[in-house]
Amino acid sequence: MRLTTKTIIAATALGTASIASAITYDAGTNGTSFSGGSFSAGANTLQVTDIAVAGIGSYLGVVGGAAGPEIGIGENLVITFDEAMRFDYITLGLLFDGPEYGDPHEIAALNADGTTEYTLTANGSDTATWTGPGTVDNLSLADSSEAAIWRINNPFGGLRVTQLTLTAVAATGGTDQGDGESDFGLVGFGVPDNGATLALLGVALTSLAVFRRKI
Repeated sequence: MRLTTKTIIAATALGTASIASAITYDAGTNGTSFSGGSFSAGANTLQVTDIAVAGIGSYLGVVGGAAGPEIGIGENLVITFDEAMRFDYITLGLLFDGPEYGDPHEIAALNADGTTEYTLTANGSDTATWTGPGTVDNLSLADSSEAAIWRINNPFGGLRVTQLTLTAVAATGGTDQGDGESDFGLVGFGVPDNGATLALLGVALTSLAVFRRKI
């Protein structure tokens, strides 16, 4: 098959679609911003903090409330995308099961577009309950010498999200900050595709089919 200029353009479009399809955010690498969207925290201030356990990395939280640099009760970390996105994974840290730091079975809430809320509850050193689709992997044990990091794979199934709000849900029976509050941080997330990329992919595939018939 001869490679015409049009064929090359179509193939290039395919390559561009593949490259543009992924958004990967890591707190330690990307800080308080990412390409394709933005973070906000209301009246509070965004802050990236190194995790105390050596070699684990960093987390994004907010400063302004009782939870220090983490996301605590009454605080929100909002992820807003330029267009609706499907999450591949989201990773949260410092979500302990207790009795570490007086935190009993800490709970993180993830609200998608203000309509659907899911919760992640740490209930063991390496086990947690997620109320949404997908699965949960423990990446660092929920022990006092570790970082209690959890990766939620395919957290919302096929749901595309424009805005995701992260907040903490009060736990019971703890002593942290005097009332057993939950608090945690955002370690990272991955978005595998978006509507614009899929449209570009469709155009590229159509172009290849048309030009192939002409060769």
